Amino acid sequence: MAKVEENYKALADGLHLKLGVYDKRYVLYGRREEYEVLLYVTSSSYPYQFSIAVTARPTGDPVSQSDMKEFKKKYLSVLAFNQDGNRFVLDVKATGNQRKLLENVEECLTVLIDFLGENGYEPCCQFCGQHVETAGYMIGSGFLQACPECMEKMLRDRTASEVQKQGRKENLLAGLVGAFFGSLLGVVCILIFSQLGRVAAISGVVMACCTLKGYEMLAGKLTKKGILASILLILFMVYIGDRLDWTIFIVREVGSDWGIGFVDAFRYVPEFLADGVIESGSYWGNLVLLYLFTLGGAIPMIVSMVKENKTGNRVLRIGSGTESGSDLSGGVY
Repeated sequence: MAKVEENYKALADGLHLKLGVYDKRYVLYGRREEYEVLLYVTSSSYPYQFSIAVTARPTGDPVSQSDMKEFKKKYLSVLAFNQDGNRFVLDVKATGNQRKLLENVEECLTVLIDFLGENGYEPCCQFCGQHVETAGYMIGSGFLQACPECMEKMLRDRTASEVQKQGRKENLLAGLVGAFFGSLLGVVCILIFSQLGRVAAISGVVMACCTLKGYEMLAGKLTKKGILASILLILFMVYIGDRLDWTIFIVREVGSDWGIGFVDAFRYVPEFLADGVIESGSYWGNLVLLYLFTLGGAIPMIVSMVKENKTGNRVLRIGSGTESGSDLSGGVY
């Protein structure tokens, strides 16, 4: 980790930008020509995968999608280039080589600024589009650039929304119904991958995300009680998914010969296992593997959602003069 931080510092010095740490994520920021730029790591799992964000508006005709595609093809260091309203985001190809990383980021930053200038784009607020002074902000795990007026309005709206959310009462029964229907999508995912002859961690991600979101949508909020109930449901539904998988196997292999339908096959799975019709090693081995892969995908997703619940409304101003940034979540500007 010390080596990564050292590389970030060297990168900031080489690009003549400032370096800050915001919610344990490193951000490079500053001005390039007339544009305010933010360079941030896309994911903590990939410490050298940078995104460059610049907000600008056209003073003439906007750039076409074909022009943007041609721009991306022109430079090998550009991984992706996208526009969302007034916001341009360029993803830089990652490399562990410090010298090459600096070259890639420098090229991407230079060609992006040149591209905006040549096509008549001027700096602006991401939201109102006005050519005014802006600052960078980190909200939850995302980044934006806005003027003080737009941020004040956003903070007021977010504060009101959070107060309303906290005032809701948790409906446990409705939440469990939502979690159940969400978990069904996870079961479908398990069955699809199983029929393809694979066990995939993505099933756990789908199971966790849909179950927790289903609970939150109908319960009104997601608390520790809801998370615990959802985890127990996930564990149960993984078992159901595995049993359904064996049911399909039984119906496909011997259903017509033995005159067994889907419902009977589902009921007889324990008996077939006890009688040796289903080989116990395959059954338990598959179930354990399924649990391992499901939990391997679900646990990071659950941790991420818990963290998002805790920090999702945190607003940090980039370049506020402190390493951690000014926390504006309480509406103080």
